[in-house]
Formats: sequence, structure tokens, C-alpha cells
Amino acid sequence: MMQDLLSSCQSILLLGEANFSFSTSLRRMLPETVAMVTSCLQSLDRIAKDDPLIERNIQILKEADVQVLFEVDATKLDQCKSLDGILFDAVVFNFPHVGGKGNIGRNRDLLKQFFVCY
Repeated sequence: MMQDLLSSCQSILLLGEANFSFSTSLRRMLPETVAMVTSCLQSLDRIAKDDPLIERNIQILKEADVQVLFEVDATKLDQCKSLDGILFDAVVFNFPHVGGKGNIGRNRDLLKQFFVCY
């Protein structure tokens, strides 16, 4: 279903990627004409230590002409110079959360800030 919905898009922004495995899978499923930008909140140095697949996934994405961005705060997209002036047909923010248990209020605030900034 996601593939059908996104295959009609010309450009997609993915937010909050962890190890970029979702972006890698999505790139394989969508037509090459769909432009993709994928991002995560952490720096490359920080996430590369967490998962050995990250660097491989990043390489696959870059070879497929996907722009990979780091340190992108989904609540401050207007401050991200790399996204300045780009319009997207779809924005995918998989499982947005602040981490930890019992943070329903903080998770709601995260979503509110995301919708307000975009």
C-alpha cells in the first residue's frame, strides 16, 4: 500500500531514520524518477557506532542518488539549509517519538512542533 501511494510522487522526504534501512528498501521499490531525501536527527559519527548496517545503507542510498542528511530536527525543518526551498509531495516520519516510556505528553508535543514547523 505504501509503495502504491508513494510511487505517484515526484519527491519524498523521510524523517527520523535510524539506520536508513527503511529508506534503502523504499528506494528499491519506487521508480528511479522519484527523488528522495532521507534524514536522521543524530550526526553520522554518533549513529555509525550503533549499527554496522548504517554505513552500507548510506552507501547504497548515495549510489541511488538519494540525498542523505544528518542532524535534521523534524521540529525545526525551516532551519535546515539543505531543505530550503524544496517542496515534497510526501513526508514520511516513521514512528516519531522522544524515546523512553511514559512520554505521551512529550510525544504529542513533538508531533505538534513538527506540524507547526512544516
